[in-house]
Amino acid sequence: MNNNLIAGKRAVKELDALYHNPCKITGRKLSGLVLKMEHAGFLDKRLGNYIFMEINRNDFQELYYYASYLGKQKSNPVKVRLGGVLYAHAARSGYARAQAILGLTYIMGMGVEQNVREGIAWLRRAKRSGYSAVKDLLKIVLSCEAKHKDLRFCQELLLLLVAYIRKNTDTNLWCTGDQFIVEYLENKRM
Repeated sequence: MNNNLIAGKRAVKELDALYHNPCKITGRKLSGLVLKMEHAGFLDKRLGNYIFMEINRNDFQELYYYASYLGKQKSNPVKVRLGGVLYAHAARSGYARAQAILGLTYIMGMGVEQNVREGIAWLRRAKRSGYSAVKDLLKIVLSCEAKHKDLRFCQELLLLLVAYIRKNTDTNLWCTGDQFIVEYLENKRM
């Protein structure tokens, strides 16, 4: 069997483990994973080098933008998962915008097991980190939670989140790269 193929399978297995258990993500593990994915051909060399460099510089804003870019690569699920891992790393490292996105992913079950409590906790962290856009979003989630016992299938919450993010994307509170959340929510609603 080809060494690159074996390395690629190992890298994907390691990526899946981090994707499903973001608590275990560290900068060192992530740097190594990016290098393995680049070597196995999952990432082109230039993109892999940029991501590797930002991980080592602890530039979480840039990691957030790379995560947004990778999250849009729907034809390549490995890149989408890597984007999710980058979001989680940036969030765990204190980047407020990534914390807000991670909160939404948990609330809506986007690629992770749905956990509304965990999602609300991440939104609160983003608010404490000074991310003003999350204040109203948190109010929406908490008011829906007060009305409905189970937010997992709350259509009202889906509609409110889509409307809120669409309205605030233009005001730069939400990055246009976060548009994939709106697409996900609209698809889930149908």
